[in-house]
Amino acid sequence: MPLANTIDHLVKEPVPQKGAKPMEVTITRIGTSSGIILPKAALQQLHAEKGQKLFVTEAPGGGLRITRFNPEFERQMRYAYEAMDLFPDALKELAK
Repeated sequence: MPLANTIDHLVKEPVPQKGAKPMEVTITRIGTSSGIILPKAALQQLHAEKGQKLFVTEAPGGGLRITRFNPEFERQMRYAYEAMDLFPDALKELAK
């Protein structure tokens, strides 16, 4: 089993609670752009705070997903952990 599978619990996004009600947000004008203001409950569920970067990715079914995890960084780390699992002796030599 690749090491990346053993660290899934460290990089997975929080699982939405069953029965959680959708949160309504309003699109607002911010300068020449548009944005949304997340309710305090949404920030708490994301374990995020003011000023922190969030990532918006496409979700299955055509929706969007907001997460605090960078999907590109997660992909790169999976490759790194798999390489560490495949070549432990080489990494030990490089660490000398």
